[in-house]
Amino acid sequence: MEQISRSIYKAYSFWIPGLVAGLFLSISFKSHGQGYLEAVNLTDELMPLQVKNSKVDKSFYGNNLQLNDLLPIFLKEDKTQFLLVGLDLGSFSFSGMHPDFPVTNLYSIAPKVGYGWRITQRLFMSAMAIPVLNTDLNEVKGTDVHIGGIVHGAYRINDNLSVKLTLGCIKQYYGPQYIALLGFDWKITERFGDMPIYGTLSYCVSPKVNVGLNYSGVSTSYGLAGQNEYFEYTSVQLGVFGEYYLTSKLALRGTVAYSAQRDMELYNMANKMAGGGIVYIDTGPQTTSLYPELVNGLVYKLSLSVRFPEARK
Repeated sequence: MEQISRSIYKAYSFWIPGLVAGLFLSISFKSHGQGYLEAVNLTDELMPLQVKNSKVDKSFYGNNLQLNDLLPIFLKEDKTQFLLVGLDLGSFSFSGMHPDFPVTNLYSIAPKVGYGWRITQRLFMSAMAIPVLNTDLNEVKGTDVHIGGIVHGAYRINDNLSVKLTLGCIKQYYGPQYIALLGFDWKITERFGDMPIYGTLSYCVSPKVNVGLNYSGVSTSYGLAGQNEYFEYTSVQLGVFGEYYLTSKLALRGTVAYSAQRDMELYNMANKMAGGGIVYIDTGPQTTSLYPELVNGLVYKLSLSVRFPEARK
């Protein structure tokens, strides 16, 4: 009953931010409609952590380093049809070890291959296959490679408004994870852009400087070799950012965020979520985590990204 109540809490308290959580694979489809494509992104995320109700008064840190790239190979001179090839690499490490939290290093490898087609000036479609390896790399088996895929569509209603839909599914250690995202790009004025639903409101201070608000969500799981267990990570972050264009294509962004939800949980490998999950919302009961709960808190991020102007017919 406790886990079912927790599932309902997630569903209703974080449904709007949950729409963005399917972007846990860091695919930059959201940039369609913003005028650029984000081809490469390097993000370092520092999280001061504290175990809730622990008998040991000791803080420790989580560091999540992510390198994401998605490059087009154009098939036509007008750049309206292209192959999509990319690779996501991640390292999730913990320092200042807490006796109630024995995990140290986790890694993620996710090659991506797909096809994109700008059908008309207003309509863009794409599909992508994404095999994912999330593990501590101490002992890797074929069953640790989880296959997933997504289909994405974006329609530009006018120069200031675009609507997008993403559907997909990926296997997680706790069961299937279904992706159903609805997003908008809404440019209010020449200075305002990226209006929510899915997560960013920015203000153009100058041609090189943007500031704003954003939220992001993530839900994923890692296998732990030799322990017959898996580590599940779910987070919703609300933050403020400042962004500076070092060149016309290279942007540096700093973000200070607050984790409104921060779950780092350990489960027995045989313990699956009934019905899987939609984005990061539990759809069924799950036994109590082998880890104690963590306190929500601040997150500090520094990102460097390479962006290219979006091609249009």
